[in-house]
Amino acid sequence: MHGMTTSLSTPGAHAELLARLLGNRAELAELVSGPLAAGLHSFVAERTKKPEGAGLPEEHGCVVRTETFLTFQGICERSDQQVSVDTRDKVDHLTDRGLFIRGLVLGCAHCTHVSFVPIDNLGSKFRCQRCLSDNNLTRERWHKPFAEPQWFYDLHPTARTLLSENGHVPLLLSHYLRQRSRRFADAAEFNLLGDDNRKKAETDLLALADEQLSVR
Repeated sequence: MHGMTTSLSTPGAHAELLARLLGNRAELAELVSGPLAAGLHSFVAERTKKPEGAGLPEEHGCVVRTETFLTFQGICERSDQQVSVDTRDKVDHLTDRGLFIRGLVLGCAHCTHVSFVPIDNLGSKFRCQRCLSDNNLTRERWHKPFAEPQWFYDLHPTARTLLSENGHVPLLLSHYLRQRSRRFADAAEFNLLGDDNRKKAETDLLALADEQLSVR
């Protein structure tokens, strides 16, 4: 082990970034193991080569090219949660933390490009992300429903990657062990590097539960 060093693996770095957003690693592990987990997975599970939006009810969200955007109702339905104040507060908390991003799905009047536009980029006008033209925020741009635009939610791109590449699996184990331990600490996935800076080994989870060390 002499001369060995460690570095976060790519999944480990993703998990650490998301843990910082939420406050700590335990919060992240609880989220991917908890009642909203199925809703989170829906942001990546709907990726398909079918026509845009196929298989996703309009009131639940939409698929723009390969990216899924869910409504609040869609998050509730996909998570099998009631449309309630409690669920609303949970979604608001994750939005405040930056894991969810609230915005509108809008089409450009100049190049017809459809994209998700975060709320921070909205005003009386919005800028197309492809052709950079300014558009008035009017009914023609949001299409449906005609009375007022529908809010959608995007998932932080790092969270999309983590889930699509199964980077959440070590977090499920972490949560399981934490729930069954009086004292618990763990570390994100890391690589063990030799003195030539080449990877010699990697871990999915290094955990200390009630003074018992586990390496997976």
